[in-house]
Amino acid sequence: MLYDAIFSLIKDNGLMTIQQLERELFLDQHTIMAVITKLIQNNKIKNIDDENNCCKLKEKNCTGCPSFVKKEYYTVY
Repeated sequence: MLYDAIFSLIKDNGLMTIQQLERELFLDQHTIMAVITKLIQNNKIKNIDDENNCCKLKEKNCTGCPSFVKKEYYTVY
């Protein structure tokens, strides 16, 4: 159930951070990270790990993404 809730939130919002998920679900970071790890292992979501992905998702005329975006945001495949 939590697995589906987190996946749905990320899917519906496009990009989500751990902090946004914490606020939405009223859960602690460790619980959310455990579910996110499982979602990544099952190829359901991915973290933003390169500038091109980030640019496509955040804005059209993006010349680069701040390093924090690459580490913190999650999106669906």
